[in-house]
Amino acid sequence: FMMTDEEKQAFDASGLDLTFIRDGATFYTLLGDRLLDTAQLDGKYAEMSGVMGIMIWNGADVAFTYNHKTGADVIIPEQTQPDTAE
Repeated sequence: FMMTDEEKQAFDASGLDLTFIRDGATFYTLLGDRLLDTAQLDGKYAEMSGVMGIMIWNGADVAFTYNHKTGADVIIPEQTQPDTAE
């Protein structure tokens, strides 16, 4: 994945939102409003509870903020394939 010039400028200025969404057995990863990737797990995982985490190596000198949303507060992206623009 490569950030666009606009994303790099936004990251340097004030940071970007990295979002992970789970909808049943489908996982979405977004940077700002751009869908980066989707992952489809076996259907047996669709109704299982779970915990999501992230590990960062060599993070930039910016603050990280964690937010959690569930239910109606989560908007699933309409685009189902990742944006491959580089």
